[in-house]
Amino acid sequence: MIRVLFFAKLREDLGVESLDIGFDSDIQSIHDIIARIRDQRGNDFADNITADGIVTALNHQIVKGNLPVNDGDEVAFFPPVSGG
Repeated sequence: MIRVLFFAKLREDLGVESLDIGFDSDIQSIHDIIARIRDQRGNDFADNITADGIVTALNHQIVKGNLPVNDGDEVAFFPPVSGG
């Protein structure tokens, strides 16, 4: 099982704090997780987590690109951070 977390405004916009994605032969990478979410929740949901500026973390480390995932991993999506 892979735990997928959503934070701040992204969590509010999506209306969900987390999802559990079953780990199987179709889930090998972060992009596979997004594809599974798209299949389960629809394009609008998945487009929110792939929008420009969204930050992805894998096991508490900020990452870029399509990294491999393993059973038991945690993937988190954060909205862009702004400040002044």
